[in-house]
Amino acid sequence: MIEFSQVSRLAFGCDPLGGHNWGSVDPAAIADAIPHAVDQGVTLFDTADCYGNGLSEERLGQALGNRRSRVIVASKFGVRIGDDGKVFIDNDPAWISQAVEASLKRLGTDVIDLYQLHWWDGRTPFAEIFGALERLVEAGKIRAFGSTNVSLEMMKLNGADELPALYRSSSMEFSLVHGAHRAAIEAMCGGGAAAPLFLAWGSLGGGILTGKYSSPSDLDPTDRRLKRADSHFRGDRLADNLAIVATCREIAARHGANAKVSQVALQWIGRTLGFGTCLVGIKSRAQLDDALASWDFDLTDEDMRALDQAAHR
Repeated sequence: MIEFSQVSRLAFGCDPLGGHNWGSVDPAAIADAIPHAVDQGVTLFDTADCYGNGLSEERLGQALGNRRSRVIVASKFGVRIGDDGKVFIDNDPAWISQAVEASLKRLGTDVIDLYQLHWWDGRTPFAEIFGALERLVEAGKIRAFGSTNVSLEMMKLNGADELPALYRSSSMEFSLVHGAHRAAIEAMCGGGAAAPLFLAWGSLGGGILTGKYSSPSDLDPTDRRLKRADSHFRGDRLADNLAIVATCREIAARHGANAKVSQVALQWIGRTLGFGTCLVGIKSRAQLDDALASWDFDLTDEDMRALDQAAHR
């Protein structure tokens, strides 16, 4: 059984595996990358019950097959899709009990290694949420739990005086183009080996930090990345982000012909925080191999200063 201390620097993000408004996605190509990822040492696969309305979990379980025991499967609850197709947030303990059973079935596993609160509903006290999750651990349904998009301050103000012993991870958006949560991340996960594992989602800014995009027209009009209120692909934000990409491209060029913009961006996360794992939404073996090569070279202190300046930090 893989322990949380053995989580790789790169984690396999399975949102695209659900195939929902992520541009051109070939689920078969993603599924093919999953066993390859395990064989290359990737130890954490992150999905959610709402990704593709359950399809991501189902496809992940199938693709892992007999490699399941070699990895940590992380899933999430709390984002519900109603019969009318509308999305709403629900952290009620009664729903958590239903959600975990459905996720276990789709994943084809007896236990979920890491079960995460996806978004807080703004009403359920965290003590009640954590109590429900602790009961799931006692029942053998999950090994441990964590949260995404929730700060330590938010928890303390809403019913959680301290983090439970089985609270093992925190995930927030963090990248060169989105550093707003840095203080919250360090408060939650910066306490050394005993601190919760940090999982950086959006570590490539939804793809803007790959260097493949220069305008909104490069994405399909239905792509969810264009619909975010704080989209990385529109207006002044896009112009600022393209300037960051240009800096990444200059730095990559200094590290050889094989170094890529995305690799500079991923390595910057760990160098900046001193801890954490990068979640990357993988769409193919080639993308996986590129991401894994992000640590084949070392950013210099000069590189880091240039990146921080470009990102206005």
